[in-house]
Amino acid sequence: MRNLWTHTATHLRFFVRNRLLLGFGLLVLAIGALNLVPLFMVDSTGARFEALKYLSNEFRYMAWFYGAGLGLLAVWSHLRARSTTVVFTHPAAVAVWVLSIFTLALGVVMLVHVVVEAVTFGLCVAWSVPYQVGFIWLSFESILETLMVVSMLTALATIVHPVLAILGLAFFNDGVLYQLESMVKSAVDAGSRSVWLAVAGWLVSAGRAVVPMLSPFGRETANVGQTLRVSGDDWEYLAAIASYTALVSVCSLLAATIWLQRKALK
Repeated sequence: MRNLWTHTATHLRFFVRNRLLLGFGLLVLAIGALNLVPLFMVDSTGARFEALKYLSNEFRYMAWFYGAGLGLLAVWSHLRARSTTVVFTHPAAVAVWVLSIFTLALGVVMLVHVVVEAVTFGLCVAWSVPYQVGFIWLSFESILETLMVVSMLTALATIVHPVLAILGLAFFNDGVLYQLESMVKSAVDAGSRSVWLAVAGWLVSAGRAVVPMLSPFGRETANVGQTLRVSGDDWEYLAAIASYTALVSVCSLLAATIWLQRKALK
């Protein structure tokens, strides 16, 4: 546990001193500030509620985008600088180092979402807009999805270049593969008997079976994002999403640890 906190503190100092990350954070804050301007131009309760819902979604997306790159940046920077050779003195150190990246990302993402919810709640109180529990539910969902992406990008960054890791996650995720599978199925239903199309359909289906879903139960919980009303079933789905995130994160971080251990032994 002591080594975990030591590595986590080291990563925190690295992030604080990183100008690229700092500049990106300031850019995110500037964009968020600009998004606040339209809120002061509406005067009805309904319009303000819709504006707050839009703003909250935008802030959650920014937090997702910002938090997702933390693990990627940490792994890529240290591997490029070959500073990990000092850390990986024994096999257990690799697992602790990888876990520390995930721990720091978790802390940063949760802190950002706390700030987002505090701003949302403050504006609701200031403008007499009813605060909906759906804001909190969506924040939890966003945190879980971000952690899933953090773990996956961390694993990919240990194997390929960060650019390839981002492209791989962007073009080979469950959503894209689902669209490709639908296109292939439509072509087959239309009467196509191409062997290559059949092979492509099999590969896409196999990929969907392996690639983790970034938004599990998205259809079942879509109503929360639209109405911000949360039922008992929605909380059960959130618990299921948390379990799925834990499974994907453990598998991804384990893969990253095994790959880094192989590199350390070479």
